[in-house]
This record gives sequence, structure tokens and C-alpha cells, in this order.
Amino acid sequence: MPLPDGPDHLRTTRHVLMRSRSARTPRRSAARSGAVMLAAALILSPVTAIAQEATEEPTEEPTEEPTEEPTEEPTEEPTPEWERVVDITFPTTPDSTFHNGYRDCRSGCSRRHQATDVMNDKMTPLYATVDGKICSIDLGSESLYGRSLTICGDDGNRYRYLHINNDTPGTDDGAAPLHQVYGPGIDSGSRVVRGQLVAYMGDSGNAEGTPPHLHFDIYFPGMSNPWGEERANPYPSLLDALARGDIADGGTTGGTPSRRVAGDTRVETAIALSQESFDEAAHVVIASASTPQDALVAGPLASVLGGPVLITPDSNVPFSIIEELIRLGADDVTVVGGTLPTPEAREDLVSLLGATHVHQLGAGDPLATSAVVAEDIFDLTNALGANGPDEVVFEDLHDDAEPSIAVSLSPDRSNAGALQDAVVPFSGRWLHVFAEGLDPNDVSRVRFLVDGEGPVNIDRTWPYDLGGTRGNGSNRGIRADALEVGEHSVTALVSLLDDTTREITATFTVTDVGTPRRAVLALGVADDADRAWPDALAASWYGSVRRLPVLLTAADASPTQVLDVIASLDELIVAGGPAAISDAHLETLAEEVPDLGRLAGESRYSTAAEFAFDLVERELVAPTVAFIATGQSWPDATASGAAIAAQGGVLLLVDGERATNTDARHAMSQLADTIDELVALGGPAAISDAALRRIAWWTS
Repeated sequence: MPLPDGPDHLRTTRHVLMRSRSARTPRRSAARSGAVMLAAALILSPVTAIAQEATEEPTEEPTEEPTEEPTEEPTEEPTPEWERVVDITFPTTPDSTFHNGYRDCRSGCSRRHQATDVMNDKMTPLYATVDGKICSIDLGSESLYGRSLTICGDDGNRYRYLHINNDTPGTDDGAAPLHQVYGPGIDSGSRVVRGQLVAYMGDSGNAEGTPPHLHFDIYFPGMSNPWGEERANPYPSLLDALARGDIADGGTTGGTPSRRVAGDTRVETAIALSQESFDEAAHVVIASASTPQDALVAGPLASVLGGPVLITPDSNVPFSIIEELIRLGADDVTVVGGTLPTPEAREDLVSLLGATHVHQLGAGDPLATSAVVAEDIFDLTNALGANGPDEVVFEDLHDDAEPSIAVSLSPDRSNAGALQDAVVPFSGRWLHVFAEGLDPNDVSRVRFLVDGEGPVNIDRTWPYDLGGTRGNGSNRGIRADALEVGEHSVTALVSLLDDTTREITATFTVTDVGTPRRAVLALGVADDADRAWPDALAASWYGSVRRLPVLLTAADASPTQVLDVIASLDELIVAGGPAAISDAHLETLAEEVPDLGRLAGESRYSTAAEFAFDLVERELVAPTVAFIATGQSWPDATASGAAIAAQGGVLLLVDGERATNTDARHAMSQLADTIDELVALGGPAAISDAALRRIAWWTS
């Protein structure tokens, strides 16, 4: 049976018009000190001044044209009466969508629609468009139009609402009680005022099985449209109501308060985020603005270090970044990937900014860089693994012979003699062993036994150092994460040139287990570049909150550097579903990691939401402030992870153009009770004013 008043399913275009909300201008420092100017002058790549001349078309002398008889301008056709705009309040929330379906065919084009279908979810509130009274209402008969009402306006027009809700929320049972159908006090003959709640959107009558919508039409008594009826086209009046901002508040403020954090460029937006989140920071992380991967893996590192991520063009470091580093008072800078173009640029940061260190982590391949950054995060967070020590107790390691030889242990590569008889926290995965007190000219070889097993040979260096790295495939240290709780020993066998051997044993006790090594794995490279960042963006914020590194991979395989890190993990959290990282690849990784699982949704929007829900459930974030980033492009959000984590907010992805994605809306609605403010990352080119307005209504 044809649906005489259902929505036109053949149309895919929907129009939505929102009131724009002015963006808040980011704070900027007006003062530019001599040091700043000097820094800019020395660190920036040479800039060629280009004089831009105003271009004007040359003025031509008018040529004399032959005289012609004046032509009569065509007269503009008057607007038909049925297209006339009337002064109404928009009948529902402004996040609804609709199109001009006035002339759409119904019943095989035997008649026309002569109405506008306004689409939204069931139970979306419906409001009185004008002052007037309820002159018709369906309280239970449910005719072809389902639950419905008509307002006879004080302006003399009639406004009809069809297909009102008839279902218990969450069902399609047709058994909704009247208070879930109509607003309070709504009955035949009731007086209503503009903006008053009168009903709820649904799919009753012959709209069952179609998307929920309000069939809205307007009657101009005495008017005749092209089909001989009094029904006018509501579409122009609906557009006009939205353009004027004539929107019912329904007892609310008209949507969750919203603002923007944005700059003129992606570089400036990252700086604005830094200014928003950090008054000062001793350590800042810098990554490339040209691609998203390095900045995304930099987020958790910056969070551990207590500072922001700034992004820069690969060719030079702009003055605005120098200014921000000085504002923050940064002493240390870590560069992730091959961002700073020359060693001289790094030296300039040291000398001009007063920075004590400029570190470089990784270069070139972003997947390999993610592995390097991960190990740095593990070192900083003492993440040795569930079976590794948090601390080791040393005993006196000197022997009684002359000259005295000492064997000492250290979690770093420094000479560790001073650490004897001490308790030392571990910050790495390798336990270094030193033999001290010997003249290297007297020594032919040093070997070590670990817990009586070995020997382990090392190169002839001074001081003799067992450990730190795995060089040429040999085990050159004690794997701290392989040590069980209890007492252990290291024995140094020192062969002297006089053919004698000295044996010194160091005992130590592992007193605790280490912090588990956890990481997030996200797609970082794909044939379709648009797929290679959205899950990693959500993972970057998630890792920034939990202080977990983000490892990047291809869909079906990971490079050796990443696999080496994965093999050391206690837990791996995979971002996204099989379309991002294949099940076959996960089966291979499951052989290396005891605890492996996915955080994934049906789309990039719902995957980002799953990360947010996980952190809310862990009570690691309080979702009073929701930062929203477009899921359509990456530039404005890649540096956001550490900044959002510092503020304790949540990150969600949205359709930045029109905010029509249902996954994003569902996520927003689940957090609506706690969100007090929305912060859009980037300007209207990233998230349009209309989309921001619509999202504000999702959470109101």
C-alpha cells in the first residue's frame, strides 16, 4: 500500500540551517621581547621577502557604442500565495533535517505531498509554532495520519502535526501512554503559546516502518494552490524561522554552551590548545605539521612529560612556536620524528631558548618512530612489565683482595659504584652491571654469571658494563622484567694478564613487581590515507590520559621495531575493528601478548566514542567538557591529546560539515547528562557553525 503522507525516500538531500555562534578568540601574547625576536631571527629558515603589488586590471577607454532603443526590464514574478513566508517558531529542535518536499509525488503521483517532513528521533519534542488553540487532536482512534493535532492560530492559519509518537520509548509497540504522546495539558480546545511543548515526534499511522518524522503542513484559509487546496508550502517558513533563530527553548537554554579553540592554521590551532591547557611547561614535544602520525604518537609522551604537543612545518620553526616555547618557559624539547630539519636548528633551540636539552626520537618511518617513542614512555613511567622489579636492594659487593674490586648494579648506564648498599627504582628494562677498581691494562677478559648461570662475555670496555642493549644478537644485560621476586646474584669473573682470575659476587633482592607494560595499537598507514589517522587520533587522547604509548601498524602486518615492543607487552589494546587492523594480524599478535583486545565501533565516530566510554567507566575523566574534532580531516586535532588530557575532558569525533552522523549523535546523547560545555577544535572549515549548533542540541 502506498504511503500517502510518509517521507520521500527517493530524496537524499536534506537541508539544515543553524544559527551561527561566534568563536572565542584564542589568547595571544602581544609582547614580543628582544629575546623572542632574536630567537625568531636565528632559528627561522631564511625568508625571501616577496613584494606583493596590488594588481589592477588596466583601465580601458570606453568605446563609443551605437545608440540603441532602451529595452524593457522583465518584471519579476510575484511569489505565489502558497509560497508565502509566515512568522512561526520552528516546530521542533534545530538539529532536525528536512527538504522541500511540497511537490513530491504520492500514490503514484495521483496527488502531491503539500507538506514538509521534518526528520529526527522518536520522542524529539514538538512545539507550538504560533499562539492559538488545539482545534483538532487524535486521542486514540489513530487514523491514517496516526496520532495528530492541529493548532488554529490566532493569525487565522491552521498548523497540522501528523505521525506523532505512539510507542513506548525504545520500542515500536504502539502502546505509549498519553504523556509520551502529547505535552502536559494538551487537549482539544487547549490554549497554546509559541514554543510550548505540544507533542513528541514518532512514526504513527501510515508512517509505521519509516524513519520518525513530523509531517508538518500549513493551511491558508481561502487560498487555492496549484491543486485547488488551501495547503501552503511550509518549507520557506521553516527556513525563515531557523534563519531568525526563532527556536523554542522547551524549558532549556537552547543547547549546550559551545565555543572554539582555533587558529588561522593548524600550527596556530595547536598553539591555541597549548595556551588553553598549560600556563607553563618545562618540557615540550614538537612534531611535524605535514603528516598526522608523529604528532599522534607524541601525545602520550607529552602527557607523561607534563607539556603540550606543538606542530611545525618541516622546513622551519615558525616565530609563533618560538614565542610559545618562551611563554611556557620550556627547558627541554623532544622532537618526535624528523621534524627539525638540521642539527643547527636544534642547537638554536638550546642556545636561544635556554633549553638544556633537545632530544630527537625517531626519524623517517612513522611506524618505527612509534616504537622508539613507546620505549621512551616505558622508561619514563617505570613500566618494566608485570614480572619486572620496581626496586632492587644491593649488598656490599667489594672483595677483600688488593686492589679491591667492586661489582655494582644500576638501572642506567652511569658508573654505579655509589649505588652500593642502596635501594634504586628501575626506569628501564635492562639491569646494568659494572666491574670497578681495576686497571684496564691488567685485565684480559671479564665474564659474568647471572644466578650462577653463564658465563656471559662482554667486550673489553671500562668500566666493564654488562647490559643496556642487545648488540649483534647477543644478550648483553640482565632482563629486569624476567627476574622473579626474590634473591639473585651476579658474579664477575675477572681474568688478569698474570693468568689469575678474580671472582666477585654481587647479591641483590627483587622486592616488588613492576608496572605492567601496556600500549595501544592503531592503524598508521593505509592505501587510503583517509583511513590511517581517525582511530589513532582517539588512541592518542586515550593514551595521553592513561599514559600509554600508541604503536602504529599496517592493517595486516607490523614492522620489526613495533613487533619487538609488542613482544614485551603485558597488554595490547587495539583501536578499531577488522576493517582497520585485520583479525589475522591480531591472531599473530595474540601469540606474543597475554592480554589482547579491541576497543572498536562500527565507524570512526563510534570507535572514538568507545575510547571515551572506557575512560569514563574507569573514572579517569569527568565528561563535563567535550572536545569535538571533525572525523573528516586531521590537521586541527593531531596535537590535541595531551592538551585535552590535561583538562580532564573527553574527545569525540563528529561529522564536521553537517553533523548528521548517527554514531556521533548516539555517543553525545549517552554523555548528554554530564556535558556542560562543547569545545570545537578548529574553525568553521573543520566544524561548521551549523554543525556546532546542531551538536549543542544533541547534548542539551
